[in-house]
Amino acid sequence: MRIESGTARAAAGIIALIAWAGLAVQFDASAEQSGSAAEAIWIMLRFFTVTSNLLAAVALTGIAFGHPAFRSQSLLALMALSMLFVGVTYALLLRGLLELSGGAATANVILHYIMPILTPLFWLLFAPKGALRWRDPLL
Repeated sequence: MRIESGTARAAAGIIALIAWAGLAVQFDASAEQSGSAAEAIWIMLRFFTVTSNLLAAVALTGIAFGHPAFRSQSLLALMALSMLFVGVTYALLLRGLLELSGGAATANVILHYIMPILTPLFWLLFAPKGALRWRDPLL
């Protein structure tokens, strides 16, 4: 199926909404803990999980709105690979290190479990793959 199709754009929109929701819940939890919105943003942007989910949210939003710049095979592969890395690293190394509750626990599930499954799945189902080169992952 093509990435320009209505199904792909709808799927991108749904996944993007999930990503934005996870980031918003994480922001709320971080702002509550730090006491300031600016500090919460600074704290959040230091984590690969947050930057990867932000990349996915922006790219999938662009696809949902039909913006051609977000159809780049390299960008979509980067998005899928970074989210896959987040999921595997969290599952193997980081899971269970902290006891989270409330919004932080909700954000944790969305950002570490749901998005790392949905994003590579979107890439597998909808992204074009013919022009990817072996050096693209290194870039």
